[in-house]
Amino acid sequence: MRLLFYEAISYTWGSGDTTEEILVDGCTKKVTKSLYEILTGYSSLFLPKLLWIDALCIDQKNDVEKSQQVPLMNKIYRNAILTTVILG
Repeated sequence: MRLLFYEAISYTWGSGDTTEEILVDGCTKKVTKSLYEILTGYSSLFLPKLLWIDALCIDQKNDVEKSQQVPLMNKIYRNAILTTVILG
């Protein structure tokens, strides 16, 4: 079994009214403006690292997946090598 070392980012989502596009694994994703600003403003702090960000790692349109993943978030944050909390 291969251990994955990742960093987790916890942040305030914001209203979600304004979105920006980012590229993740070759696919375009829409993210909130607050997440976009975090990723672009702090990219030198986070890259080239493996990141866990709930808005990207949990399918937000899939209620079944969300109901399974949300209870695991405490463990996900706890097992990260670093969790960065960004307050709005």
